[in-house]
Amino acid sequence: MRRTILVLVATLTVIVSVGGGIVARAAATEDVYRGGGISPTNIGALRSEQTRLAGIPTELREMIPELRPDVGTVHVLGRGAAFAWEKPGRICLWEALVDGCLGQVSRPLNIVVGDPDLVGSGRPARVYGIATDEVASVTVKLDDGRSVTADATENFYDVDLPDDVAPWAPLTVVAQLRDGTAYSQRV
Repeated sequence: MRRTILVLVATLTVIVSVGGGIVARAAATEDVYRGGGISPTNIGALRSEQTRLAGIPTELREMIPELRPDVGTVHVLGRGAAFAWEKPGRICLWEALVDGCLGQVSRPLNIVVGDPDLVGSGRPARVYGIATDEVASVTVKLDDGRSVTADATENFYDVDLPDDVAPWAPLTVVAQLRDGTAYSQRV
């Protein structure tokens, strides 16, 4: 069973955690965004044969039937960091801390903040999630002036926070879009 201490999901849609974790919604402020948002047509990895798996990974076989993928529908995101598949009208995601399905999201990325082990020990807290084809990289700006950036790879980004930052620390997530603009959301 996956152990999650804290997961903070900053989306207006619901992500269901079936792995024993804590999932919460975040109050957030965000920029105006005029793109297509997260949908199957804007997630290239969901249309790629290079990311498609022939079977169902072991981690996904234990999911509740409503979320469980069909054979041949699972794609690998972020070079193995997550799995995603489509269900009618939704994109479903499995990652070590959280899993569930997203309906139409009007932003270029969803934001999950979590710590994979005990807060303050082991691995650092992270900010991660699905990103549309538009997103080139994601920067997390901390209130103390520090920032950390990671590329979006196969429609997934994963930013490790500094060791001394808790998952509940206030921060701003900035997606650098391929057209040269940026989208930011305060979490």
